[in-house]
Amino acid sequence: MREENDNQRDDNDKKDNIQTSIVSLHRLSSLETETLAAEIHLLGQLRDRLSPAARYAGKVQTKYRKLNHGMESESEHTEYLFEGFPFTDRGKPLTGMLVIDKYSSVDVETEKGEAAMNGHYAGERLYLTQDRKWILAERVGAYSGINGSSSEWEATCRIVTDRSLLERYPMDVITEGLFEATNRLWEKLSPRMDALKKRSDKTNQVLAKMAQLKGMPHLRLDAEPKPPDQQKGPEKESSPVAPVNKVRMIGRS
Repeated sequence: MREENDNQRDDNDKKDNIQTSIVSLHRLSSLETETLAAEIHLLGQLRDRLSPAARYAGKVQTKYRKLNHGMESESEHTEYLFEGFPFTDRGKPLTGMLVIDKYSSVDVETEKGEAAMNGHYAGERLYLTQDRKWILAERVGAYSGINGSSSEWEATCRIVTDRSLLERYPMDVITEGLFEATNRLWEKLSPRMDALKKRSDKTNQVLAKMAQLKGMPHLRLDAEPKPPDQQKGPEKESSPVAPVNKVRMIGRS
């Protein structure tokens, strides 16, 4: 009888634990959904707020090739993503703020004591463009440090959503990358801002002088100056003085 009571108690404890676990899992799922929704909303606000600055950022590079390494005929070739991506492959190069840089190079293993001369390009980069798009560039390629050799890599680019980006990187990594990219861009553009302020001050000075000239009489620069004798009006002729002997004296008889 005692054993049956113990078994019954164990069964009740298991049922209570299952119910507690189910409630906890529901809470966890709800909290995860709410947190993700809040992060997506915040990330969208940051993207819309900071994306206009991408017009001043660098170009989004997609290809690189170096031929004849270490030779006189060594040459390099670079290609960039075009505006209108992914619908067109021509036009002006697309600019984007470099938010996350995970590009790396992996050396090929060599024997002990030998320096690595060959390797592979790998990694990915995240860009934010002026038209409020996240672009993920995934790079593959190979390099060589041997004279006369060639090195090249190519990046496959695709647009990602706020949600898929949060599934790839934590929120703090994305926000930190956004703020650092903005600060780097401002440090680069601060001299340009100073030059624009000077130009604006000069323009305002000229406008102020123009306003002063509006209060002055208009001058006709194409009119010929008149001679001094024509500038004055005709003088009135004085009446001739009659001779004294011909003046009739009034009052004499």
